[in-house]
Parts: sequence; structure tokens; C-alpha cells
Amino acid sequence: MKSLRLFIGGFILIFLVFAAIWLFRFGIQPVRQIVESSAVSQQGQSPEPSNLTSSNSVSPPSILENTRVKAFQAARDEENSKSMDFYGKIIDQHGDPVTEAEVKAGIGLYVSFERSGGYWNFTKSDSEGKFSFVGVRGAGMGLFFKKEGFVYDRNASRPNDYVPDPLHPMVFTMWKFKGPEQMVKSEFSSALPVDGTMMNFDFMTARKVEGKGTLVIRVTRTPMDIVGNKPYEWTATLQIPGGGFIETQDIYPYEAPAEGYQSTLTFNRSVSPFNTEGRGFTKLFYFKMQEGYYGRMLLDLAASVETPPQGGVRIQAYINPFGSRNLEVNPNKVVRGARINQIGLKRALSE
Repeated sequence: MKSLRLFIGGFILIFLVFAAIWLFRFGIQPVRQIVESSAVSQQGQSPEPSNLTSSNSVSPPSILENTRVKAFQAARDEENSKSMDFYGKIIDQHGDPVTEAEVKAGIGLYVSFERSGGYWNFTKSDSEGKFSFVGVRGAGMGLFFKKEGFVYDRNASRPNDYVPDPLHPMVFTMWKFKGPEQMVKSEFSSALPVDGTMMNFDFMTARKVEGKGTLVIRVTRTPMDIVGNKPYEWTATLQIPGGGFIETQDIYPYEAPAEGYQSTLTFNRSVSPFNTEGRGFTKLFYFKMQEGYYGRMLLDLAASVETPPQGGVRIQAYINPFGSRNLEVNPNKVVRGARINQIGLKRALSE
């Protein structure tokens, strides 16, 4: 029920705006006037009957309230009666249909200004991965998929402009697990000079090292000393000696590509009072190390510190230490970089 409440909760704010616009268009008196009218009545100063019929009169509160309630009910019923017919298809990362997947449709309903409601519909995908919901009505639809050995990591909903068509179902991709493996988890952060000095880090031990590292970062900022909102530019160069990076936006970063890695990546950024987004960036990469290990890395990098003039980096990486491109993590067999630093990779993996 929690996921249904989260889905339908978002409708309340939208509907309040919709109802307010509806009331405004049809000339309904604002709440302030109702309160003022009530205050006059309580003081024994009700308007004369002849005044009630004039164009400038204020209607009795009960009439306004009833009109307001009826307007809300009409708008609510119209929203709740919309057709939610839907046709979908589920495939895996290879394009094969996912059969017998459980599909839940959370149907959102408006109940009142203060709360929303809804109900569930259930079905399963067929031999072609297809599913449908027909004859369903409500204010919106959220979709949830589940099958053993698969994962769906996105928020799915029926688009407002969706046109039902059984011949062209909306396609959803689930990730089919190969099987989680033991991984090295490497997390570290560090300040970075902005004068072009090369900083070396070791993925496996999650630390800064002297000399040659498995990850090299160099940041140059111009001017190096920045003050207030004055514009500046900076360049970040990332390098994996003997290996490389692939930037990705994959929803399921669970399998590293076999090829296409670049040993060095360079990013240029400009910062000004009108463009503050250039202060830093967050990116996801696949990477390959010189030793033949594959991994994925989430990197946050910035160069916006004024005093002392410096930048900073924060990295979270998972590395498969067996040479496999599989990056599905077994949470019960995660080895920390700090432990490898203490006893070495082989002993840490065998614990």
C-alpha cells in the first residue's frame, strides 16, 4: 500500500490547482468573501432582502459553500471517470519477451481536497511479454513489475497523452540477472589542487598514492584564485593507465562493455553568475583497469573552492576482481578497499 500512496499522493496538488482554476472560471466567490459575509451576519447587520438581488450582493455562505462543493464534486468525478485502458509489453536487456511477470496497476482517485485514494489491478505478461488493462477508470495509473531473477528500477506510469493501441503496446525493459558476484567496493574522497598537479589514486585500496596510480586526476583552473561571482574556467582530465573509461547513462549498469574504452577523458567547464552549473559534475562510468578488471564508478568532481584554491572529488566504485564483465553485486560478499589495503586482495577475497 505504501507504493500506491506514494503514486497517488502526487495527484492531490495537481488537482487542487485544477479545482481552483475551475472555480475561478465559473465565478465562484472566494473564501475571504464567505468569511466576511459570515462576520456581518453575526453582528446582526445582514443586508436587506432587496440588496440580495443586486448585482453587487454577496450570496449567503451556505449557497456559496454548496456551489463550491458541487463544483469540486463535478471536477472530481470527471477526473476519476477517465479511461485508463493500457497495453504494454515487457522485454529483457536482450530484447526477449519476459513472460509470467507480475504487473500491478495502481489506479489513483481523487477523494477530497485533503486526501486521495485508489485501488490495485493485477495481471501477468503472456507468452509474448504483453499485458493489458481494459475497462479501468481513474485519475491516473502507476505501473509496477516483478519477476524472480529480474529487476525493474524505474518509475513507470501511464502518460497523460497515451492513446491505447493493442497493436503498438508501450515497451518496458527489465534486467535479467546473470547472477550476483563478489565485488570490491571502493569509496574515497579527496581535495584536489587546481594548478594542474596530477593526483594518483588506487581503486582497489581506495586511497591516494604516491607515484603511479590506477586512476589519475588533474584539474586546472583559470584564474586559479577566484573571488565571489567572477567568472572562471576549469579543466579536469581523468586517466586510467593501461585501461580506460566509458561514460554511460545506463539504467542498469550491471554489465561492462567488452570494448570502446578511452584511456583519457577531458572535461571543460565555464562558471559565471549566469552559469553556476559548471562548478562541478556527477557522472557514471564503466571502466577497465590495466590488470583486466572491469568496474563501474560514480564520480563527483568540482573545482569551486575559493580559499584555499582547490577542488574535490568523491568516488564510489564496484570492481569485479575476477576479470568478468558482470557487475551484479552480491551484497553478502562485498570486500572493502580498506580491508584490501590491510591484508591484500587475495586474502580479503577469501575471507
